[in-house]
Amino acid sequence: MLKVEVSGKDYEVCEQVSHNMWSNSKTGEWGRGLANSENDPRKVERIGKLGEMALAKALNKPVDIAYREHGDAQDFILFRTIKIDLKTATRRPRYNAGLVKVIEECGLRIPLTKEIYVFGYVEDEKRSLKSAIVVLVGASLREEIAAKPIVPAKKGGHKNHEIPYLEMRSMDRFIELYEKFLRTRNLAS
Repeated sequence: MLKVEVSGKDYEVCEQVSHNMWSNSKTGEWGRGLANSENDPRKVERIGKLGEMALAKALNKPVDIAYREHGDAQDFILFRTIKIDLKTATRRPRYNAGLVKVIEECGLRIPLTKEIYVFGYVEDEKRSLKSAIVVLVGASLREEIAAKPIVPAKKGGHKNHEIPYLEMRSMDRFIELYEKFLRTRNLAS
C-alpha cells in the first residue's frame, strides 16, 4: 500500500473539479452517488478526483481535470495505449477487496474495457484543512479481474467482480514496473 497526501492547491483542484463533472447531471439514487448527501453533495466525485490526484502524484504525471460529456473513458492512459481505471472508495472496505461492476441491476453486462484497474480508498479527509490521505492499495490486470467470480453487490441489485487486496500487485511493484518501462523507452529513443 502506498499512502499519498493530497493537500493545499491539489486538494482545491479536486474540490473545484468535482462541481463540474458530467456525473453531476445523473438522476436517482445511483446517479447522484451513494455517498453524496445534502451536507456533501459532491463527495463521490471529489473522492474519485482525490484518488486520481494521488495516482498522478505517485506516477509523476499530470492529473486530467477536463470536463467530458458522458464522463471519462478512462482515468489515465500510459504509453498512449494502456487504459487505467482507478477505483477509489470513500473508506477502507471491511471486506478488503476492490470492486468492479460488471452487471447492471437490469441485467445488462458491462465489459471490462481497461487494461489495468488500480484500487484505493481515502484513509482520512479534512475538508476544512483541504487535506486528504489516499491509500493506493494495488493493481490488477483486466484478465485477472475477469477470472474472478461475479458476486452480488454489497448494496444494490448489480453484480461485481471482487478482487481481494492481497491478490493485487502492490503499488510499489506497479510503480517499479512503470518506471522500468519508462527507462527502457528512454534508452531506446
